[in-house]
Order: sequence, then structure tokens, then C-alpha cells
Amino acid sequence: MIELAYLQLQAAKGIGPAKQRRVLQLALETGESLEEVISRSASQTLKDAGLSNEQMEILRSSSELARQWASKIKNAQIKIIGLLDDNYPRALKQRLGINTPPIIAVWGNIDLLEIPSVGFCGLRDASTQGIEFTIDAAQQVAQMAWIIVSGNARGIDEAAHREALQNGGATIIVAPSGILDVRLRNSYREMVNSQNALVISEFQPNARWSTANAMTRNKTICALSSALIIVESGLEGGTFEAGNFALKLGARLFVADYASPSDNASGNQFFLERGAKPIRRSKDSGRANLTEVFESSKSSTAENASSVSGQFVQGKLF
Repeated sequence: MIELAYLQLQAAKGIGPAKQRRVLQLALETGESLEEVISRSASQTLKDAGLSNEQMEILRSSSELARQWASKIKNAQIKIIGLLDDNYPRALKQRLGINTPPIIAVWGNIDLLEIPSVGFCGLRDASTQGIEFTIDAAQQVAQMAWIIVSGNARGIDEAAHREALQNGGATIIVAPSGILDVRLRNSYREMVNSQNALVISEFQPNARWSTANAMTRNKTICALSSALIIVESGLEGGTFEAGNFALKLGARLFVADYASPSDNASGNQFFLERGAKPIRRSKDSGRANLTEVFESSKSSTAENASSVSGQFVQGKLF
């Protein structure tokens, strides 16, 4: 079973995402199944992927842990998707390239990935001004029947997910922990169901939250979002790094431009000076003007729909 093989690859200590991607790439090129590659006692494919003899033995002996994960995952109605699968999210391959997560776990409505989306990123210790902006902007996105993408942290993330669901919309929750360790926020947990939400994790199923995982998760939020809104950013930390990554990625980056910014938004001007588009309050409605965000997201969606994940078609994963 391919899901079990993916889990076995994840369970092997010392074989990180880069080597996992290489194993999957070579399996595709040779036409072997991942199960065959892993089970063969002397696998040239694993050697070519750069695995040492010790790592190959660790990989083969990781089957028991993989089976334990698989049992829990099946009971929770979670799916494991890898780069060899046709339903792997196209946006991740197109935008992250060689940094694409080799294996992801998902729960919920995967069709949400095909709908225009707006990502929200901001501080956990958000100001009242930042929360009010998020509530307003997230309500507008939900009313457009578009998807809100964020990272399940307190503060800005929590407000964005909650407003999506309270206003009849849907949300994608990109977890900074393993799928079996995800704890949804109390303010929206009871509203989540398998139709209005998609939970995604790119980490080992039992991985706990860490700063490094949170930073990695922010990159995935950028890649899954047609446009990204930074609500409040300091001049360091996770939100700041997410904004820098979005600029590097060439993503459609929007930043709240407050008339009187709080100390929490000290980094907002940094991004505005480097090409991010400002979001200001409309004089007519008194609400955040998201017109350009929606127009940008439309063009982004059209580009994604028309582009071909050609490298995969040509026998490449990236």
C-alpha cells in the first residue's frame, strides 16, 4: 500500500525531506513502486538517492512505526499523499520547486485547494487593531466564497479561521505539527467539518510543534495562497520570515497599511517599501479595501489553471 510506504519513508530517522524527494524522484524515473524500492535488500535506487547502508536498514526497520501511524490515521479518516500521487496539490509543486514537501497528510475537503484563496499571516500576540482588520478582511473573503488559508496559531490565524467558518465560508488549516498532534482552536473547533475545512501537515504524523516547523509551515501557507495578506509583522520572527519568503517566491503579497500603526506592525512598512501592495480602509465603506486582492487572486488562479505541472509530465517531480 502506497500510503504505508510513504509513512515508512517518513518514519526512518535521519532520512529528511531532501532525501525523501530524491527517493521518490528515482522511483518515478525507474518505474519501480515505492514499496519495491523500500523492501529490496540491495536497492540501487536507494543507493542512488544517497542513502547509506545504515540508513537503508533504518528505512526497512521503520515498518512497525509506520503501521502504528497508519492505524491511527485510518481511524481518523486522514489521507497520506505523496509526490507520486496525481492528487498531490499542484500549487505546492509549482511554487516550492525543490522545497516541495515530499509527503503530506490531509483531513477534510481536498477540493478546497481548487478554489481561489487568500492567506492570512500575523502575530500571535496581535493588537486589537490587527484583530479588527482580520475580522473585517476575513468576512469579505468568506462572502466571496473564497478560501481562507492560515496556520492555526492564536491571534491573527485564529481570527481568520473563525471568521471564515462563522460567515459560511471554508478554510485551509496548515498545521505546524504532525497531523495526529493537531489541536484546533476552541473558538472554531466545533464549526469545523469535513466539507468546510482542510487540515494539512507536512511533518511526521506524531511531530510536535516547534519553531522550525512553524517557519516551514508559513512557506506552505504562501504556496497554497493565491494572495497573502500580512496583517501585523515585526522586524523578526515567523511572520517577518513569511513575508520575506513571499517576496522571494514572487507571490502576490499584500500588507495592512494602517493610518496609525501599532508597535506590533513595525515590519509592515518594511514590506511596503519592497513592493508589497498596501491594503487601506475605504473612505466609502469604512472597511478594508480588498479589491486589488481579489483581482490579483483571480489572475493567480487563472495562471495556475492554465499552467501544466510539466516537469511531472516529463517524468520529473519538480
